[in-house]
Amino acid sequence: MRKISVLAVAAVAFFGLTAVASAANSYKVNIAKVTPTKAGTKLAPKPIGIEFGFGVTSTVPNQRPSVTTDYVIGFGRNIRQNRAVWSSRNAVKPVVCTKVQAGYENGQTPSCPAGSIVGKGVVKNKAGLLGTTTVAADCSIALTLAIGDGKVVNPANNDGKRVKSDLILILEGGPNGVPGRPDAGTCPLTVNKSALAAEFQTVNGGAALAFHVKKEPFQQPQSGVENAVVDVTSKLGAKTVRVKKTVRVNGRNRTVFTTVGLLESVGCTGGGHQVKVKYVDTSNAVNFAQKNAPCRK
Repeated sequence: MRKISVLAVAAVAFFGLTAVASAANSYKVNIAKVTPTKAGTKLAPKPIGIEFGFGVTSTVPNQRPSVTTDYVIGFGRNIRQNRAVWSSRNAVKPVVCTKVQAGYENGQTPSCPAGSIVGKGVVKNKAGLLGTTTVAADCSIALTLAIGDGKVVNPANNDGKRVKSDLILILEGGPNGVPGRPDAGTCPLTVNKSALAAEFQTVNGGAALAFHVKKEPFQQPQSGVENAVVDVTSKLGAKTVRVKKTVRVNGRNRTVFTTVGLLESVGCTGGGHQVKVKYVDTSNAVNFAQKNAPCRK
């Protein structure tokens, strides 16, 4: 979030307050849904969309939780990802958002092509003074997800952490909300469009999405102010791309086409895909929360 006078005014109002002792946090995954619920197989994978929601709260009412700096969101052992296909020469008309278009390396406003957009969500935050757990401002902002180019982001622009730009998380908000996004709510801060890079990893045999929340302008939107994400809801659509390949039939080469999903299910174990979130906070403490997304064979 960019520096803004509104939060500065709110912060001044809290000077003089004594610090509140840090309390335990409560972690939860409250939404886990995969569509369609009928699973594909390894031989016939099925493109799917996924909806998930997770958060962290303080066990002390009306206080901020500790700041989460890193997340890994696992979608389950039977969910696989195919982002690399979007950069394949065999992909037919793929659309991605490049690192330059994302703007997180050059400080520019993200300008991702419409065809690269794959989902949306809402991120709710609580901000206050460093050294306290009191809340000076509640902020709800819009999240837009785009398919990235898969290239590594310069660690110098990501608190020294290496991450690939497989998905781009674009954040935007303000006192009057975001045009066209009534779901996002409002924020006393003006959050100019800013982006985080997220990469796909393999966790417990399935697809997972990992990203780091940069210290500036997200963890600490301005000097002396700390911001904690408390709730995230997001939907990733069943984005697909046509892929061509050459096969040999009766001694001749033939070009055939198939459809590949960004996310695909290849089975259903125990009636659910395990959506599991790993949280790492500023003290490097690690916590987990999980919920099953129903599925059927």
